[in-house]
Amino acid sequence: MIKKLICFIVITFFLSSPSLAVTATPSATPTATDKEVSDNLETRIMKLVQQNLSTTEAMLKEKINQSQLVGYVGKISAISTESLTFKTNGDIFQVRVTSGTTYNKNNQASKFPSLAIGDKAIIIGELAKKDLLNAKRIIVVKDEPSEIPTIIKGKIQSQNLKTRTIVVRNTQKDGKNKDVEYIVSRKANLKQEAFTPGKNIIGIVHLQTAGLVITLAKVF
Repeated sequence: MIKKLICFIVITFFLSSPSLAVTATPSATPTATDKEVSDNLETRIMKLVQQNLSTTEAMLKEKINQSQLVGYVGKISAISTESLTFKTNGDIFQVRVTSGTTYNKNNQASKFPSLAIGDKAIIIGELAKKDLLNAKRIIVVKDEPSEIPTIIKGKIQSQNLKTRTIVVRNTQKDGKNKDVEYIVSRKANLKQEAFTPGKNIIGIVHLQTAGLVITLAKVF
């Protein structure tokens, strides 16, 4: 259904585009037959439709993938060639890594071999199965009580640029929604202006003296 709708929109656009319009030619000048002109126009349209369809599908897939991101905090209990075992809140996940997985350890970019058994980490990715996680990003954090972070995921309801706060509507385990206010750290990876109301957010939150502080986030 999406492909048909995209094709219809793209074809309508290119049929109405001046660059594809067929201009009448004086009869004194030899011209291509109507069929040749029609075939040529149709070929050009189909090529453009295919190019735009592929681009649109890629954008839709990216949006779908972003909306399915999940995050967990836990410890690495085993490591193999292209995966690791991850324990979090009594649950055990098998985590797959790919060439697209990014790593951060000691507050700097890292690689898979830097991970170690016992590392405390935040893993963000997509659930392939109930206990299988495809990792997009792995962040190793210090294993200290004062630095235990939590993961939030929800929709931004409002923001206050003066107080550097935002309100996020989170879905609780019981299925009910709850609005929670967070402070955006000045050291966060995104500027305050990026936290636009209406957008989805997945972020890492630390409990500090000032309150719940977002230190790392993705807004989409």
